[in-house]
Amino acid sequence: MFKGTYRRNGEGDYRCSPSEVKAMLRDQTEDTMDMKVLEEMQMDVFNMETVHAYRNRHMVYRREHVWGQLEDTDYLERIGAARVLYTDNKLHPTAAGLLMFGDEYKILYEYPEYFLDFRELLDPTIRWTDRLQSSSGDWTGNLFDFFFRVYQMIK
Repeated sequence: MFKGTYRRNGEGDYRCSPSEVKAMLRDQTEDTMDMKVLEEMQMDVFNMETVHAYRNRHMVYRREHVWGQLEDTDYLERIGAARVLYTDNKLHPTAAGLLMFGDEYKILYEYPEYFLDFRELLDPTIRWTDRLQSSSGDWTGNLFDFFFRVYQMIK
């Protein structure tokens, strides 16, 4: 690590000194962006139909898993979709949980630029033959539901 770490700047790549590597290690965060607890949001941001669809898929592949018996809130905490905020001792969604299981209009509160868009281009003479957007309002607009809707379209 101390002899083969490189850093890129505008002019190219250069080898880092041991002190630069130590600084990178010191400054790294333990929590990733998706683990961020959304303090201003409550657990009602989750679309429970999506949560149950996710749980059902999980149980199909892992029938005997111990989390299958948990209440929804405990399950969401175990998979990292929610975490207890120690300042108020309440469960709040994480960034990953909101994106995966939230309704699109609630996702926009935290991520105003959020927009999922799938376009099927089968005929070059027309713009697109089919399209799925998170902002259409006729489905949840979250990542979980988007993945399976798109999967059905490309399958």
